[in-house]
Amino acid sequence: MFESVFPTSMATGMMKSKRLPSIAFSLSVFSFISLGLTACASPSFRAFYIVSEAMLPTLEVGDRITVDPQAYQTDAPERGDIVAFIPPEDAFTQLGIPADSDTVFVMQVVGLPGEEIVVREGSVFINNQPLVEDYLAEPPSYQWEGVTIPDHHYAVLGDNRNNSFDSRFWGGIPHDRLVGKATFRYFPLNRVGGIE
Repeated sequence: MFESVFPTSMATGMMKSKRLPSIAFSLSVFSFISLGLTACASPSFRAFYIVSEAMLPTLEVGDRITVDPQAYQTDAPERGDIVAFIPPEDAFTQLGIPADSDTVFVMQVVGLPGEEIVVREGSVFINNQPLVEDYLAEPPSYQWEGVTIPDHHYAVLGDNRNNSFDSRFWGGIPHDRLVGKATFRYFPLNRVGGIE
């Protein structure tokens, strides 16, 4: 379900000499809102809002994002992609909610099929090579030893490594549970742009 939350008014009372920048700013805001609404109304995209801190600092609570559901129909996810997915049934069990819930998670792909993932000493290792993750607010403080990711599955972790309910609790995500690739943040306006 699409939830639209936009400011109902903009600041007024700017000095007369500021009118042109104000108009330009207003047009920029209108363009961003129009782009967001166009993307959300398109059958090629789905809109979601973020309700947890699992992806901080990349995604914040209250962010509105678009997801491309066609991204993985022909291509496989790549490491670093931020994906929306239906969690495995074990995750629903651990959360205590029905497995037929419409709950969708958004996290980053870290491990690919056939790779071994290990978390130790504050780093994620893929096939014994540490990942460089300079986008994290803090390194993982936990250990996760020696899991080989099955075929057609992906290990996903929240960027808020120490406060994320992710693959270390319930394993890899099957390809057929991927909803799509997160592509664009359309709200809040001060953080509008592509998601990387």
